[in-house]
Amino acid sequence: MNRIYVEQHGQGPDLVLIHGWGLHGGIWDGLLPQLTRDWRITVVDLPGHGRSALSPSGMSLDDAVDHLLEIVPLKATWLGWSLGALVALAAATREQGPRRLILVAGTPRFVQGGDWEAGMDPATLQGFADELLEDYEGTLRRYHGLHVGAGVDSRQTIRELRE
Repeated sequence: MNRIYVEQHGQGPDLVLIHGWGLHGGIWDGLLPQLTRDWRITVVDLPGHGRSALSPSGMSLDDAVDHLLEIVPLKATWLGWSLGALVALAAATREQGPRRLILVAGTPRFVQGGDWEAGMDPATLQGFADELLEDYEGTLRRYHGLHVGAGVDSRQTIRELRE
């Protein structure tokens, strides 16, 4: 089993926070003071993100869900953002999965296929994967820029995302 980084804060009903791709659980730090008033928060770093390792062979969505279900409180509420929402949706199909879901910018599938046309074109995803292999940091920087857009505070927001 890969080691998944997890932190817990506060007391109350369980709320699991799952970040998006290219980020880590620290993305939720600004919300913790408010959330820990009423919840026991479990923050995870998904496999290959932040302080969680990724096996050399990679990890499937089902593998990630298996690992998370081993370490987070059972029948908790899960809040997932983007990739985190996809993980939460997959976990919800399991008997021991989350009791409730809160999804932010979520989709049941990132890539087009079968009867799902709302996703990304597979060739675009492959191009993105190729860019990651060539220039991981630059690709990640451009990806964060897409989320933030142009604006007065965009550089500061991107710095905060990287931290």
